[in-house]
Amino acid sequence: MIEHVDVTDEELREARRYPVIVEWSDEDQLFLAVLPDLEGLTVHGDTPEEAVARSTDAAIEWLWGMRALGEAIPQPSSIMLSR
Repeated sequence: MIEHVDVTDEELREARRYPVIVEWSDEDQLFLAVLPDLEGLTVHGDTPEEAVARSTDAAIEWLWGMRALGEAIPQPSSIMLSR
């Protein structure tokens, strides 16, 4: 979790509404978590769970940054994948 600032429950809930796609990267030998609704946001982890946890932190920071710039915040999509 983000340790350097206080994250509100509302911010945490908002970040978790965005879908996350987790894929294994042979090239990087890591799991990549992509948030397709948040342009350019990809994080990694040694496990799928770590990648997802990092994606939440990254989404919070992405949303903070966009708001600080006065940019529009995209609505979360309802992407659903299965294998």
